[in-house]
Amino acid sequence: MSQSAKIIILDSGATAADGLSPDALAAANINPHTFLATDYLNHYNEMIMMIELLPDMPDCLEDIEQWAPKSYCDHFRDSTFHAKELAITAYGRAARHVRAHFEYVAKRLDARIERFTRQARRFHDDGNMDAFRLLCDEAAMRFSPLLDELSAIIHGTLDSSAHHDGILDHDHAQAEIDALFD
Repeated sequence: MSQSAKIIILDSGATAADGLSPDALAAANINPHTFLATDYLNHYNEMIMMIELLPDMPDCLEDIEQWAPKSYCDHFRDSTFHAKELAITAYGRAARHVRAHFEYVAKRLDARIERFTRQARRFHDDGNMDAFRLLCDEAAMRFSPLLDELSAIIHGTLDSSAHHDGILDHDHAQAEIDALFD
């Protein structure tokens, strides 16, 4: 991937006085180019790990139903992340279009998880355990592309030239998968 195809954004107003120097951000595990931290992905990774347990432990569905979407800032406010205030400040200083793209992808992932949860509950309550297990087994395919995209945005490695075509192809494939469960 060429350097010009990557989304690399620096907020030109960030200064060491803000605590947003590249060294301070890197030390806090916050990308000094995008001003985003990978710790936010834990909000989703924990959910995905629980979903992977569901085929063998269907009673965990109640725990999964307790999950709720969280904004980036809310995640850090509620976390034990050692540099949570810095993460929140840096997020506010990230380029607007990077934040907008990040939030768009996170909302799509939130919606997929919420839809999964409703479908899983319906299959579970109907006693359709074959469909329940299949839905759980397909969860990684449903969530991984968006989780990977969030990670690429955080790391500043998203190839923006391939991005739009990939979303269209992925959305079409996802619609076909979703149709199986409707």
